[in-house]
Amino acid sequence: MMQNPENHGYATVDHFGPALKPVTVYWQWILMNALIWPGMMILATGAGFWLQILVGSWGLSLGFVIINFLAGLLQAAVVHSRLPRLRWWHWAAAQCAAAACVYITISTSTSPLDTCLDRWYEVAALAGLAAGVCQWFVLRRYATRAYWWIPANVIAALLGVGAIVLSLSIQSLVGVFLAGAVTGATHGIVLAWVIQPRDC
Repeated sequence: MMQNPENHGYATVDHFGPALKPVTVYWQWILMNALIWPGMMILATGAGFWLQILVGSWGLSLGFVIINFLAGLLQAAVVHSRLPRLRWWHWAAAQCAAAACVYITISTSTSPLDTCLDRWYEVAALAGLAAGVCQWFVLRRYATRAYWWIPANVIAALLGVGAIVLSLSIQSLVGVFLAGAVTGATHGIVLAWVIQPRDC
């Protein structure tokens, strides 16, 4: 039995929205991630260019934060459908924190960027681990099984980035769309299971 949510921040059944079934949440999650990945690529290209003109060298970093915050908000919309008490900005902030960890790690790496791209599996694992840990801090207040979200993100990131590498012969946005769908399908299974009311 879970502890009093007022004292410890844990969820009761009241935390869960009754409207959407797990399978609905799962398909929404897949679609959202499939749209987010190419959307982030398009925004990164446009926003990064204009922000660099407006604020100089900090433009790319600022654009990176804004894009990940928006992506976090879109993901939060799906999670919020089952967890009405979830604060959207908490999930978005967790997404930004994870992205910042990856960005700082790569920026301060002694290896050149092309070497990092050659070791895509390491970057993907890092991104998945960072996202899993940061978002776990949010989910753990609502679900006791939230720790499964960490390995799920690592596996999903590896499969998603791997899909991009394997689909280089496909048009870039199509490949990224498919990669987003693969990622969402992978950790979406765990998310739909983790946020079930019987978890309380």
